Amino acid sequence: GYYLDYAVGTISYTALFLCLGVGFQESLLGEWSLVLGLTGAASAFAATFVVIGIDHHNGGIAMGYPSFAGFELQDGIYLIVPIAWFGWLMPFFAAASIATSCYLLWTTWLLLQERRQNAGYRANLRSSHVPRVSGSANKQRQ
Repeated sequence: GYYLDYAVGTISYTALFLCLGVGFQESLLGEWSLVLGLTGAASAFAATFVVIGIDHHNGGIAMGYPSFAGFELQDGIYLIVPIAWFGWLMPFFAAASIATSCYLLWTTWLLLQERRQNAGYRANLRSSHVPRVSGSANKQRQ
């Protein structure tokens, strides 16, 4: 279920960004809608693998998403219908595309930080490693 959840979410967000990007070509955004759609789709796709990398780096413990007042970042998808009803879909699309790119940068930074910390931890383990006493030296002590 773990990977299925990520796969379905990734497919949904990627399709949403691509379709909105194509759909808003005739709007005020013009050709920029394609750029926003492709950027949002690529960022959503890539962020999935970065988050899975963080989860694996943490020993399988899920990172989760930023949350506020009991709502996670991914819960914003439920706002699309009311946003569309009020006619705010185009600005929401533009903001979501930019925000998804920022989320990708943030999660990538977190993954790199964790890898650096882990590399430092391993280097400390290696430098503090006590060398084994060879068999002949061990016999002399007995």
